[in-house]
Amino acid sequence: PPPPPPGGGGASRPPRGGARPVFWGGAGAPPDVRPARCGATTLGSVDRTMNVSGDSDRYASGTTFADSFEREHALRIGRAWVELRRGAWTHGFREYVYGAGHTLEQGQMDALDLLVRRDRSMRQLAERLRVEPSTATRAAQSLVDAGLAERFRSPDDGRLVLLRATPAGRARHAEVDARRSHAMALILDAFTAEERADLAGLLERLVSSIDDVCGRLDSHD
Repeated sequence: PPPPPPGGGGASRPPRGGARPVFWGGAGAPPDVRPARCGATTLGSVDRTMNVSGDSDRYASGTTFADSFEREHALRIGRAWVELRRGAWTHGFREYVYGAGHTLEQGQMDALDLLVRRDRSMRQLAERLRVEPSTATRAAQSLVDAGLAERFRSPDDGRLVLLRATPAGRARHAEVDARRSHAMALILDAFTAEERADLAGLLERLVSSIDDVCGRLDSHD
């Protein structure tokens, strides 16, 4: 069952090992965590390029999938990746985090995550999201249309238009942030404190590796 709304009665059991609440992109998120990106390709579509048969003729790699042990690891990682991206549970998870009949999309929430931290220009927003300017503009316009963000002239440079979260946007963000933090705490409760530390480190290395490989793949295009 869903937990009580923020500020309501009752409290969920804290994760084992005393893990602190995790805010996905909210106030508690590390400031420099960014999604890996290959040109205009985000992590959500990188999996379509994964080929465990290898491509040694084109790209040099120290890992070979000729070894059945390594191949099994690659297959397990690939299957988990697909389940994370397309699992049937994702619909229910979004319904819980964003609320039934939600209108926010993930890209819009990513933008709102950044705007509640500080005001940004469209260029800064696109760079921080690591997406094309047109994609950032669409996300920003959706937030403006929903009354969650607003444009204004920079007090330091009247030619510069900035974007900021409105009070309604901050309230909506706080609601979603509380729910996803609660969900993340429940998910991580299946791991010990040591396992959570290992998982965090490995995921950060995975993102860094993908980012590095994307840069090398782009250089071959």
